[in-house]
Amino acid sequence: MGDWNLAGTGGSHVNINTGGSSITANASANTKGAWLTIATALGYDIHSLHLVLDQSVASQNRDVLVDIGIGGAGSEVTVVDNILYSLAPTDHSEVPIILPLFIPRGTRVAARIQATTGSTTIEMFGFGSTIPFNIGDGIQSCQTVGANTADSGGTSIDPGATPSVYGSWVQLVAATERHVKYMDIALGNQLNAARTVAVGDFEIGIGAAASEIAMAGGRYRMNATVDSVRPQMYGPIPVSIPQGTRVAMRTINYSTGTSPARLFDAVAYLFG
Repeated sequence: MGDWNLAGTGGSHVNINTGGSSITANASANTKGAWLTIATALGYDIHSLHLVLDQSVASQNRDVLVDIGIGGAGSEVTVVDNILYSLAPTDHSEVPIILPLFIPRGTRVAARIQATTGSTTIEMFGFGSTIPFNIGDGIQSCQTVGANTADSGGTSIDPGATPSVYGSWVQLVAATERHVKYMDIALGNQLNAARTVAVGDFEIGIGAAASEIAMAGGRYRMNATVDSVRPQMYGPIPVSIPQGTRVAMRTINYSTGTSPARLFDAVAYLFG
């Protein structure tokens, strides 16, 4: 924690908070905790923020939503809200997240979290890149869609009980707030400590209900050994989604699945 100054580093991708930061949720479940300073002042403009989230205590089964804010203490402005992070009981893997976001030199960066269990603590390691993510973008806004602050999770996605057949499209947002250039997608575990082995694909679609056009996607796995859905974060995916566009998601599971074992949460982060 402290000033982030690149002088003499010779690099363009450097540590913001050496040693990491421990961030604790409010004592009440599903309630945001206090802001914690990650960097008191950025030494240079950064063009993408790279985070690594990790469990502070093993064998937890919790869902966490993370906010990133900028500005002085007590006057923080949230720039990316409700980043979904699932702590599975025996899955202790770190989760890397890349936010294609421009934050100017001299800015204080902070974070806060909420969790399904009060006083949950996670570790956050932050890095920043001084190289433009895409020359000329200068992205400074993000719209989070699909998050559910009531249970510190996301929107439930169901591939359906029939293997190798896509389930129904599930709306994440009725209309985008602005033209979207990049998208991150988080997959959540829904506090499921009884996963079965499965593999599937997901698609992000745009357009009116029943007329969706798939424009992005990826593969996910459900692991019974560590009771988790992987990967937890996809992206950034370059896209071009006009302002005012409906965004939805559907999935296909190649194994026979029962509910709730086949279900997972999804949240999308729309940068533009």
